[in-house]
Amino acid sequence: MTRRALVWLAGLCLVLILAAPAAADQIQTGGFENPAMGGSWGLSWSNNVAGWDSTQILEFQTDRLWGGRYAAAQGSQWMELDSNRGDGNPFVIQTIATEIGRDYTLRFAFAARPGWSENVLEVGIGNLSTFEVFRGVVASANYSGRAEMNWDYYTINFTALSSQTRIGFRDAGADDSMGTLLDDISLVAGASGSVPEPGSLLLLGSALGGLATWRRLRRRKNVGQPNSVGK
Repeated sequence: MTRRALVWLAGLCLVLILAAPAAADQIQTGGFENPAMGGSWGLSWSNNVAGWDSTQILEFQTDRLWGGRYAAAQGSQWMELDSNRGDGNPFVIQTIATEIGRDYTLRFAFAARPGWSENVLEVGIGNLSTFEVFRGVVASANYSGRAEMNWDYYTINFTALSSQTRIGFRDAGADDSMGTLLDDISLVAGASGSVPEPGSLLLLGSALGGLATWRRLRRRKNVGQPNSVGK
């Protein structure tokens, strides 16, 4: 194989490795775009929302609410976690297939309800019976007397301890049917999810080894040849 062919093969292998697909988002309905609300807001039981489960009825709000003054973090809809007075503010949960020992990154957007004082977001991560990986309040805001709505993104990195991991969100403030807005949730595997395939690494190694051999043979061939002298 010629030097040019070896260089071309090494470059191709490097491109294949660098172009490895990014880890896929494992959350279903993370932007709360379905079911689509016909008006400015609406209610839906979790069995109508792909991926999510809860004992409370879920409230979806749209960018048509409050005269269209506010936008979603992603798309046109979001969820208000404190949706129904008297239900105890249970978790809204999604169960994800995970690999034990693999690192994951959970990302989501939080906003306070405009004009409302109690907006307290609690997150839980764990197996099918407990939130042993993580549980705690990650965001809170008092927007009493404030008319704006601001989305802030939060990230939680964790290592899966079981083959199925529950991701849960709830409003940890007063059970008064208002407060704590959530949108644009994603979950992706960590860096280990994008390791190059063994075949690509083998091709790259073969190409680099061929280049090294070619250079050694070229150097050996030139040993002992007299230097050219200009006349």
